[in-house]
Amino acid sequence: MKNINIAVNICTYHRNDFVEHNISKLLQSKFFDLTDRDYYGKLHIFVIDNGCELECHDGDFLHVFHNKNTGGSGGFQRGIEEIRNSNIDFSYVIFMDDDVKFELDAFYILYDFLVNVPEQYELNPVAGRMFCLDKPDIQYTAAEIWNYGDLKHVEYMRKITPDDYCYGNVVYDSGADYGGWWFCCFPMSFVRTNDVLPFFIHCDDVEYGLRCGRAPIIIEGVHVWHETFDKRQTPIMLYYDTRNPLFVNAIHFPWLDSQAVLNKWHETITSYHVAGDFVSEYYVIRGMLDFLKGLKWLKHVDSERYHRRLLNMKGNKWKNAISWRVAGVKFFKNMVIVKFKGIDNINDVEKYRKKSLYVTRENAVKLKKNEYFIADLIGLQAESDEGEDLGELSDVLQTGANDVYVLSKEGTDDILLPAIKECVKEVDLENGKIIVHLLPGLRELNEK
Repeated sequence: MKNINIAVNICTYHRNDFVEHNISKLLQSKFFDLTDRDYYGKLHIFVIDNGCELECHDGDFLHVFHNKNTGGSGGFQRGIEEIRNSNIDFSYVIFMDDDVKFELDAFYILYDFLVNVPEQYELNPVAGRMFCLDKPDIQYTAAEIWNYGDLKHVEYMRKITPDDYCYGNVVYDSGADYGGWWFCCFPMSFVRTNDVLPFFIHCDDVEYGLRCGRAPIIIEGVHVWHETFDKRQTPIMLYYDTRNPLFVNAIHFPWLDSQAVLNKWHETITSYHVAGDFVSEYYVIRGMLDFLKGLKWLKHVDSERYHRRLLNMKGNKWKNAISWRVAGVKFFKNMVIVKFKGIDNINDVEKYRKKSLYVTRENAVKLKKNEYFIADLIGLQAESDEGEDLGELSDVLQTGANDVYVLSKEGTDDILLPAIKECVKEVDLENGKIIVHLLPGLRELNEK
């Protein structure tokens, strides 16, 4: 028998009731019963509170850390770091959602398996099965097959009966690629050297599981109840569900036919456009554009700030969008005169005065050296030429004389920076960064 110690890694955000209930339930288990020789002291709970709201107090086996809202990905990563830095020699780490329901037997069955796991499977993860929260006797999935993003569920929608569900029965070869982080157990030897990519939400478990490279084991009885994915879809989720799978495939399947990928997303965009759902259409396009910025951008962008920016975009300027085909363009002095197909007199277009006009990237004008689209500048991380973090470029004000960049950092006043060569030293779109020089007195001028 092996000496096994397990860390439970939980990330939560404004789900206090759920996570407090789950912590309380775990603390009532045999793992925290002084009289139990087999299980006592073998499980520690690490909770990363992205909402900084939990009032749970640390104990010998409970560790709570307040964290900024870096999404599930950032929260789980913070948990990994705290587990690594602890003075406990953990054998395994369970990644578990904060909003699941479970039976304590799931942890006992898992622990007993890990104590006696055959040597050839010691490095394989164990995927917890997911049951439907609203249909408790229906297994939604046992584990996941990625299939390049066309997701397939193992044992999909299996009805559980006492006759065919044997607690403790182990399936070593499920044919799955990874286990979802509603409940998934990884060997510490893998967790110790592998960080979670900053996806914010969605597909972090996919990429991590594929990187592990070992098929997950599934065990009957090791399961949780969780809300199914179809009940969680929103336009903002579409952004992450577009961007992050593209990163996963680019990392693990670089040989995929890029044209087929483009065709798929073109169909998706078209379907939203035809349906008049311009908010969803926008977020799909935004996700694709951000993927094209590359993995370096993803690793450097402030995910918390960028998520807030995405939320602020939601539904404002795109929800009432109208699409027209351009029939002709003429330039007159400092103006552009555009003729739209189907609009033949000034009265028809008069109601659109002072409205915003958006042009797709492929139809945009060619930029000169040191010219940039405002959309590409927003969200860049700003740094002074002396190495000071100035936050992010949150807005561009067009004054007529020269543009003004708004640099925003939490806890400080915004800095209004003239977009002139004396102040803007370098714009690095590839790495998502801008280097600026603060002229004497500029910071004081911006103080409230």
